[in-house]
Order: sequence, then C-alpha cells, then structure tokens
Amino acid sequence: MGRVAGGTATRTGLRTGEWTSGRTFARESQGRHTMRRVAVIVIILVILGVGGCAGGVGPPTLTPTVDITGKWVGSWVATNQALGSGSMEMTVTQTGSKYSGDLLMTGTVTDPSGFTQGVVSGNEVRIEQPPNLTGSLTVQGDTMSGELHGVVDFTATLRRQK
Repeated sequence: MGRVAGGTATRTGLRTGEWTSGRTFARESQGRHTMRRVAVIVIILVILGVGGCAGGVGPPTLTPTVDITGKWVGSWVATNQALGSGSMEMTVTQTGSKYSGDLLMTGTVTDPSGFTQGVVSGNEVRIEQPPNLTGSLTVQGDTMSGELHGVVDFTATLRRQK
C-alpha cells in the first residue's frame, strides 16, 4: 500500500478507499468533490454574468430615423390629472443612436431635472436617465410625445424649437 507518516497504511473493508491510519481517503475525496462543485458553480455564474452584460436591457435598438439634436419645449400632464401637470424642456445632442443633454421639468413632486441620456431607436426616444424617469417618446416631424413614468405616470408633448 502507500506510506503514511509513522507507518504503512492498510485498507479496511469499511468503505472503498478508506484508510485505517486515522486519515481517511474517503473524506479527502469528498472534500475535493465539494470543491469541484463550488468551482463549477462559480464558473457558471461568471459565464452567466458576463453573458448578461453582453446583451442590452429592453427592446433591440434600430437604426435612428430621426435626429433629435436641439431644444425641445412642451408640457406634461399626469395620467390622473388630479396629480398635476407642468412644463418640460429638453436640450440634447444625438450621436448615433445615443443622446444626452439637459432636462428641465416644473410642477413635479420629485424633480427629475438635470442630466438626461437615452437611446434613439427608429423614431422612438427611450429615456434611460435620470433614473427616476423612464418611458419613451415618439418623434413625428418637429413633435415628440409619449407616456413617461416617474413618481406618477404622465403624457408629455414637446416641440422642437428652431
């Protein structure tokens, strides 16, 4: 058999692979098996995480059919009109299918004014920032309108300023 510190190990009939030297081959094998399982699980989670980062969130992006660069001014009205209304202004620059710029809203309970960015897909403008404002607007000529969601759901209509 093999040498173990202090003497020769012998097999017993208790379990296949178990040594009588006080150190069991079965326990070591079981520990290695558990470590392999953990390693495989970690590798799978990493692969899934990296794969998840490769894809985008939301619907696929189409080639933009509009350029929204410029200043857009309009208003918003809560879906439940008792919850309010106000003005809305966006000044943005579009590069490819991405846009970024400034947003100004009045009459809101929580003010989402500030930096804005998102995606232009076909003639749809999807708002990704600020984080407390989501939804999309459809561009038709010099008008953009649609339903947005913040603390309240609302419709917005904006017109390009020339």
